[in-house]
Amino acid sequence: MTEMPDRDRLNQHEGHRQRLKKRFVRDGFEHFEPHNILEMALFYTSPRQDTNGLAHDLIARFGSLAAVCDAPYDALRGVPGVGDETAVFLKMIPEFARMYTQSRQAPGTLLLTPEDAVAFFEPRFIGRSNEVFMAAFLNGRGELIAADVFSEGDDTAVVMDVMAVTRRALFLNASAVIAAHNHPHGFAVPSAQDVAMTDKLAASLNAMGVRLCDHIIFSREDHIRMSRAKNARRDYYLFT
Repeated sequence: MTEMPDRDRLNQHEGHRQRLKKRFVRDGFEHFEPHNILEMALFYTSPRQDTNGLAHDLIARFGSLAAVCDAPYDALRGVPGVGDETAVFLKMIPEFARMYTQSRQAPGTLLLTPEDAVAFFEPRFIGRSNEVFMAAFLNGRGELIAADVFSEGDDTAVVMDVMAVTRRALFLNASAVIAAHNHPHGFAVPSAQDVAMTDKLAASLNAMGVRLCDHIIFSREDHIRMSRAKNARRDYYLFT
């Protein structure tokens, strides 16, 4: 069998890249296979390399497109063909997605329902491997005033600073607060400490004339509202 000349191989490779790019410009990623999405992303860190094989290897190694981007930097660097530029680029993808989403959630965004709150917070946990506690502050019309991260813990726990949230609510003259944190390596199930600290937060806010709408816990695949938790004080919450 005659081996394909290098020039022909390069032309075929470049033609494949151009076809993928044109398809993306026309249709977006909607009907792409996961390995094609990753392959195309890798064009920009490996301009002369056939990235199809590397995309397949990465997804086979980590299990999914999301798992590739969520993998630790050192784990990515351990895959043959992944250099520093590629590993950094892959780690940027979820961070970029999170910052893009946050940039669209301007003050004045209405957060009137539990569904609004879930849609607001869920993207803010994209790519986070540690537990993070945050809160959104609303005016009397249910409009967003501000949203802040209050603490970041390790991969299994985070501190809920009740007084910091209460002080921030008073400073912003907020009428209501929605709290959220994530369980990046577990399930969307509140611990006894989650319930106790949420009740403490609700009581602290109520004492200052501010209501807690809800506290939402996110896992990678699910979420739960503390207002629906078995041991929660349901009278504390605006959302039901």
